[in-house]
Amino acid sequence: MFFLPPSIDLVLHQHFCCFSVLLICTSIKQVVDTFQALVIFFLTLIDSTVVMEMPYNDDPLALQSYDHPGFQLINLKLNGHNFQQWSKYVRIELRTKGKLGFLDGSCPRPAVNSPQFDQWIRCDSMVLSWLLNSMIPELAEAFLYVDSTKEL
Repeated sequence: MFFLPPSIDLVLHQHFCCFSVLLICTSIKQVVDTFQALVIFFLTLIDSTVVMEMPYNDDPLALQSYDHPGFQLINLKLNGHNFQQWSKYVRIELRTKGKLGFLDGSCPRPAVNSPQFDQWIRCDSMVLSWLLNSMIPELAEAFLYVDSTKEL
């Protein structure tokens, strides 16, 4: 069965006149092929970051297009005197992004020969960069050479 995300379904309803093409098709295969072509057409009309992105779904290895190394995780910068408050904000934010496991160790590093190893390294490096970005530069430099988020 073929299901459409709600945003595509809305566009299809708004442009349902295009489906009049389906009425002149003479076979089921033509209907299916035409329908698929129309869906692809409408997908190109809609912002791909809205339609094509999958939510985190509690997968700690999932990254979104807006997850980038320069991302500002929280507005509060760790300055050496505000660790408790900073730590609480960081944990809340990482939990909402499904990445707290990199910090607390509940998302362990897979074996080097694991198919998930490269993605784990990528995600761990991303989280590490977010944490370094949430520190004043002097502290970030002191932690720059840690090997993992958990080590930080």
